[in-house]
Amino acid sequence: MIDEGREFSMKLSLALVEKSIVERALRKTDGRVGEAARLLGVTDHTIRRIISKLLPAL
Repeated sequence: MIDEGREFSMKLSLALVEKSIVERALRKTDGRVGEAARLLGVTDHTIRRIISKLLPAL
């Protein structure tokens, strides 16, 4: 559902879905990035890139 007054774009929607999937995989694997990557069928490099995109720069 799209909230009135909120920005809506394909890019934003995909980022939210990607974030949700990665967070769920990390919870399921107790934060083990390599195991979460294998669970999702991606490489360790790919999941680390996704995580770095999702986290604000420190």
